Amino acid sequence: MTTLVDETLTAGEHKAEISEMAPGVYVYKLDAGSYSAARKMVVVN
Repeated sequence: MTTLVDETLTAGEHKAEISEMAPGVYVYKLDAGSYSAARKMVVVN
């Protein structure tokens, strides 16, 4: 498992560097207070 961002962020749009990730399908998880969501992300080269 790889952690891309592990910090508290303000509301709004944010970007994370994924250049070292191999192409494929990944699952990411977002936590905000009592809300938690997991989604799929596709990385292409």
